[in-house]
Amino acid sequence: MDKEYIYRKAISVWGVAAQTDMVIEECAELIKALQKRKRNPNNPTTVDSILEEMVDVEIMLEQLKIIYDYDYSGESHFETTKKTKLRRLVGRLQ
Repeated sequence: MDKEYIYRKAISVWGVAAQTDMVIEECAELIKALQKRKRNPNNPTTVDSILEEMVDVEIMLEQLKIIYDYDYSGESHFETTKKTKLRRLVGRLQ
């Protein structure tokens, strides 16, 4: 399965504005699932909901990378920024 093709097709079919709105919606649903888990820590179905929403957010984030010109073939500003933030996290953990 060519994920990049699927993501580009979704952006083409529904448009940047709609996919951007979908990112916002999926993030909100993940937040809601996390809040439910806090209220019901012993309910195993809340973990399933969190995982499902995490997948939805990840799929939408991949589309955002394309929308904002993330280069899948080489290192992009996104990857450089991510490495910088990970190094900073490592520093804070030490």
